[in-house]
Amino acid sequence: MKKSEFINLFADLADDAEIDETLASTELVKGFINKGLTLEAFKGKLKEKEFKDFINGEGGKDFEKRLKEWKKANLEKELEPFIQEKYPDLVTDPTQKKLLELEKELEKERKANARKDLITEAIKYATEKKIPTSLVENFLGEDLEKTKVNLDSFVESINPWVQEQVDERLGASSWVPGGNGNSGAAKSLGAQLAEELNNSGKAEGPNPWA
Repeated sequence: MKKSEFINLFADLADDAEIDETLASTELVKGFINKGLTLEAFKGKLKEKEFKDFINGEGGKDFEKRLKEWKKANLEKELEPFIQEKYPDLVTDPTQKKLLELEKELEKERKANARKDLITEAIKYATEKKIPTSLVENFLGEDLEKTKVNLDSFVESINPWVQEQVDERLGASSWVPGGNGNSGAAKSLGAQLAEELNNSGKAEGPNPWA
């Protein structure tokens, strides 16, 4: 059928007219029907295992082809952030390597500044609580609140020991206020306790700022 013949079929039809009957009267459509090439026939074929397997096989080929094309175009781009984060040594692009190194340095500097600020705040807290400030870095946590918890826990656990040391020194000391005493009495009890606290104040466990 020529294009002009096909157009002439609809020349006299209104814009909203159905064209099914007009098409059905053409030799082309009659030929399709005679050969069984109808929508209903196709639906019936889909119920046949052999035909269904054929369609699925063709669809699988198309899917594999499209997947291969997608991988080629997008996979490297999709994996790039993961590779940069987990395996920076595998990055070969010079510009990317410089950016990664710069990001690493900036992150290192950020952590150092954060640690410095945390120490400053922790020292203020220790001073308020009359905790030796030399112990602060040994009890740093991930943030100020956790650092406060660490310092408070230390003080709570050390208080019984401090009281025991005070009792022992008061009981064993022969020094009397106003008396001559001995050379060891020159160092006050408070100074001795602070010194022992400094010597014993070693925090255990992983350092979050290492």
